[in-house]
Amino acid sequence: MVRSPFVRHALGAALGALAGTSLCLSVLPMALQVVGYGSHVAIGVYLARLTPFAALVMAGGGWGVARSRHPLAAAAVFSLAGLGTGLMLTAFGLGRELRLVAVGAGAGWLYGLLGGLILGRVLAPAGTDAAGDIAGSRDGSALEAAPVEAPQADAGTAPVDDPRDNT
Repeated sequence: MVRSPFVRHALGAALGALAGTSLCLSVLPMALQVVGYGSHVAIGVYLARLTPFAALVMAGGGWGVARSRHPLAAAAVFSLAGLGTGLMLTAFGLGRELRLVAVGAGAGWLYGLLGGLILGRVLAPAGTDAAGDIAGSRDGSALEAAPVEAPQADAGTAPVDDPRDNT
């Protein structure tokens, strides 16, 4: 968890750009090879010319992850960035065949979803717990200790000894 908002946003954009590069050069070509669209290396070389655009789109998603306060919201933001990047890379870089674009969009969405869950936890603002709540409460307020009352005796019974009484 990073305390400085500037560093958190810059780190989110940088990690997002690296994720976009990875999606363009490794993940998407591998997914397309699995479904039979050619060689991993050949697709990666062909998509390499679109790497700066993929890095920019995913950097925007990484910045959005750094701005979100909850890991699930971060996953939603980054998965949309991954979906857009996968659509852009396959539609503009390889062709507009429906199956090709669907595989690219699905691979980008899944990659963005998993990356958003990880980055959402890593880039969470300081003072948030594992669920993304500030100071451990659902409404964001600090938890306060509730006063404890001593047990009371009923009218017709003997008084109850309080174990906390030291007298």
